Amino acid sequence: MNNFPNPSSSIWTTPISQCSALISEVINTLSGPISVGSFARACRALPPRLQAIPVVSIGIYKKTWSTNWLVQTTTGFLGHQYVVATVRLPSGRETHIKADYHPYTASKFVLSFYDDPIAPDGDKPLSRLAAPSAASPLDADVDVPTLGSLASLFAVAQSHVGSRPYRVLGRNCLWMSDALFYTVARRYAPYWLRGAPSPDGLLRRYLRGDAGVLETAVACTLPYPAARLCAWWAAYAVRWAHVRYTAGRSGADRYAMHDQEVVNWIWEWEVMEGREVPVVGFDRALSLRGAGCMV
Repeated sequence: MNNFPNPSSSIWTTPISQCSALISEVINTLSGPISVGSFARACRALPPRLQAIPVVSIGIYKKTWSTNWLVQTTTGFLGHQYVVATVRLPSGRETHIKADYHPYTASKFVLSFYDDPIAPDGDKPLSRLAAPSAASPLDADVDVPTLGSLASLFAVAQSHVGSRPYRVLGRNCLWMSDALFYTVARRYAPYWLRGAPSPDGLLRRYLRGDAGVLETAVACTLPYPAARLCAWWAAYAVRWAHVRYTAGRSGADRYAMHDQEVVNWIWEWEVMEGREVPVVGFDRALSLRGAGCMV
């Protein structure tokens, strides 16, 4: 059974520092509500040893509550999705960051912080990447995802949101959760391959470059081949239409097919961190597959 952290907490009624050890022990200059920009700036201001706090897992959850806005809008076809990342503090304590994209607030892309590790009722875990165990030492050249790098990725994600509207069949919560999760997965593939992906076989194929984003995301969401094929074609067609319609635009106003979007986000992530800009850990030819091939 997957031991996913609980994305629900009492952060709306309790001071955020009491809900999150990350805020109370590490980034103690912030108080709620915390914007993506303020979180990224606070992480960049941390000393290197704290910026290097490791990300030990990242996963996608799906809400299927009948009262959820997206579930109601799509008559149950879609469920709200979001990402939860877990970091391990110098004290050894693990704490969680939830990245959520929805139409309920002006900012749309919202971060929340909490320590509660119990999985909630009604939220279905779809996919998860977990760090290698202490018994599996890493090679010196294996890059490790960190708190600082995660904060930079959130800033990249925020730049793609801006003032653009939330669209049920466009830039929605599924788009955001997949973009975040599969970008982190691709950039740090050697690290996650030494860990415990779940579902194991599906995510290992993606991490090795043998499957595309859309193929993997659909397979992690739907258990039956016929449903997967229908969902893949529908999602591919909608994204292709968006790509064609926005072909003359530039920057975040232009859509890209799923694998190309991961390449783009990694490039922007590298630039955000002031690194060299070649695409890392990714055969660029894979990006030309667009949404990946169903096999």
